[in-house]
Amino acid sequence: MSPIGELCWIRYSDASKFIKNRDLCFKKGHIELTLWKTKTDKDKRGVKKWISDLKDAPFNPYRMVQKLNAMKLISMKPEEAFFALSSGKAVSKDMLIKFLQAQMAILFPRVSKHEWTGISLRKGGATSALRAGVSGEVIQKLGNWSSDIYKGYIDHSVVDVQTAQRLMVTMHK
Repeated sequence: MSPIGELCWIRYSDASKFIKNRDLCFKKGHIELTLWKTKTDKDKRGVKKWISDLKDAPFNPYRMVQKLNAMKLISMKPEEAFFALSSGKAVSKDMLIKFLQAQMAILFPRVSKHEWTGISLRKGGATSALRAGVSGEVIQKLGNWSSDIYKGYIDHSVVDVQTAQRLMVTMHK
């Protein structure tokens, strides 16, 4: 659950930031990804994230990144952007958001495309994790939050309240 800005090319004053080929380490069952110069990289040693193989899941980011890696030229330079167009140009945050908005408009035509933003992915990830039964401590770790600020990203709907009420009633039977 990283903010979209950590995955794409972004310009900060004089410097550009993006995930380089060297930042991904492909291992059996998972991919280790190192994010540099993030808010949580206080020690300047990089923040490690893992993309696990979800085996038979219909949406498997591990396999998607593996396929992207296989499609690239064998002579990938370590300093080049991993998430890049076929021209080699790094994918920017705006490019990715526009792509996601177009895809989400197809999947969810009743939802305004403006509802799909970079921050909505982080919010959606935290909310989905909570609904899947993931503990707050693990959600905090997944989002790399150093405090309980992740709670502000979770969207508590009527369904969440109803589910909690059902659980409490069944606990007292």
